[in-house]
Amino acid sequence: MNEYQKCLFQYIIENKFSDLRDRRDYQTARDAVQEAEEKLWETLTDQQKEQFEQYTDRSAYRSWIELEQMFQETMTACQSLKA
Repeated sequence: MNEYQKCLFQYIIENKFSDLRDRRDYQTARDAVQEAEEKLWETLTDQQKEQFEQYTDRSAYRSWIELEQMFQETMTACQSLKA
């Protein structure tokens, strides 16, 4: 991403994306994931808990990269439409 895209992406994440938390479907999905993680956590050994934390960190990072890529592709498509 160029500097403009990075700035716009950061602005959207900080100022607009937070509206997602107000959506009922998002809240339902978030709560379901949290409940499932809590149930799983109770069954794990200490070593498995460490592995699970590493997995969730890596998964979140991958999701962030995917979100950035989707944003970049959207920006590119919008620029193509203007031309």
